[in-house]
Amino acid sequence: MATKQDWIDWKQMPVTKELVKGLFEKRESIKEGLAEQQFGDNYIEYVGYAKSIKDTIDFIISDFVVEEDDDGN
Repeated sequence: MATKQDWIDWKQMPVTKELVKGLFEKRESIKEGLAEQQFGDNYIEYVGYAKSIKDTIDFIISDFVVEEDDDGN
């Protein structure tokens, strides 16, 4: 299981930062396409895609949370 420090270290890695940057750029591109009605009949699919990207970004930039098991560990 990853520790809080593992999570902090991973978030500071250059590859992780590039991943987040790429996700932000892709999401913005989709939002612009939606605003310009570029996706036609696939509109709903791209709304879902943008939401998935947002959820991924939120997960990556969130604080590490460790859930305790039933024994309090």
